[in-house]
Amino acid sequence: MREHRAFIIGSSLFAETLKQLLTKADSVSVTGHALSIEESLSFLKTHAIDVLIVANHEYESGQGDFIRLLSDYPGLPILYVSLSTNTVQVITSQQVHASLSNLLDILATLPDSPHADHHSNL
Repeated sequence: MREHRAFIIGSSLFAETLKQLLTKADSVSVTGHALSIEESLSFLKTHAIDVLIVANHEYESGQGDFIRLLSDYPGLPILYVSLSTNTVQVITSQQVHASLSNLLDILATLPDSPHADHHSNL
């Protein structure tokens, strides 16, 4: 099994516990830890990783700077894990040449939104 190089962002006991648990896993190598997205940027410039894990004990509005990460590191999956939910949100990015035809092609390939049915019944 391939070992994934992971970097963890989080300032809580939850993030520290997750780091300790992942360090013991055979399939993960924890390459570093930062308290915030901003703090992680200098590390990411000089180190290759396979996945970025944002670990929060609850939603923190200050962690909303995913746009910069997605823009600077397209293709790098970001896993958003929260102690307050039982889900992991996988966030990815893909950059394509900007043109109307590319935008239309992308829109045509998007899956149906689970929210579409909800709003059509309003």
